[in-house]
Amino acid sequence: NCPPLDDPQGDKTVPEGTKFDKKCVQYECKDGGYEGIGCAEFHCEGQTGSTDYNYSLSYPECCPQPICPKN
Repeated sequence: NCPPLDDPQGDKTVPEGTKFDKKCVQYECKDGGYEGIGCAEFHCEGQTGSTDYNYSLSYPECCPQPICPKN
């Protein structure tokens, strides 16, 4: 089990193997602590920018995407 991520001194524990998203990072309770996976960085030829994080979506859909020219 892991301590609550928001309240490390709290009484409630998070079961081992539990996964959840917070600010576009996916956390997993593992070995009494947390592992986090964040967004990869993608690029394309002729890229003109990238989208912003969309925190209303779950990981990995919330991650920024490159803005690429249409071929």
